[in-house]
Amino acid sequence: MFNMINKKIIKHFDRLANSYDNFKERNYYYYDCLKELYYHLIPDVKNKRILEIGCGTGALITHLKPKYGVGIDASKNMIEVARKKNKKIKFEVMSIENIKIKEMFDYILLADVIEHLPNINEAIKNLNKISYKDSIIILSMANPFWEPILLLAEKFGLKMPEGPHYRIGFKKFNKILIKNDFKIIQKGYRLLIPKKIPIIHHLNKFFYKIPFIRGLGLIEYYIIKKKTA
Repeated sequence: MFNMINKKIIKHFDRLANSYDNFKERNYYYYDCLKELYYHLIPDVKNKRILEIGCGTGALITHLKPKYGVGIDASKNMIEVARKKNKKIKFEVMSIENIKIKEMFDYILLADVIEHLPNINEAIKNLNKISYKDSIIILSMANPFWEPILLLAEKFGLKMPEGPHYRIGFKKFNKILIKNDFKIIQKGYRLLIPKKIPIIHHLNKFFYKIPFIRGLGLIEYYIIKKKTA
């Protein structure tokens, strides 16, 4: 069952590879906000060694311009596009379920990846194997609160087709992290207004500081590290 789901996910993104960047351009505001979030969460990013898991066509890691960067993705077609776009980043066809990385990285990134993994527990277990005590892992995903809106937007062709996915809730996700010896350093939200609507979109600059509404942000992110004895 696991392999069958995984093959469906890879097939979906292989099909999407050539139109992937076009979808992102149509929803540029969301992806620009995502890039800005990661950039600000990584101090002195240009002097860091970064691994991005589920890199797609490499837009995020290319934007960050790290000292040394590696992007991996299970989709061969996505990696082919990424390699054509950026020769400075090392791109490899590899899934998190079969990850074989011997290098050490300061930061490991997973942007909009968790929801597409058929076995989240196994994925987090593998993250433990490739991170060391000082590695910082940043994960972001769509807030499950937004799922009905996202499905409707997809139905009307307003967003990229998701393919097989599952929006995991905080409690379940946190249990998986604890089980695999990770701890959450920071949890937050961004992007209450996912489109650049005049005046209204300025709410994105401060809403996440307000207790009663910050949990409504479309982007939900976690910064995690290994637990220390």
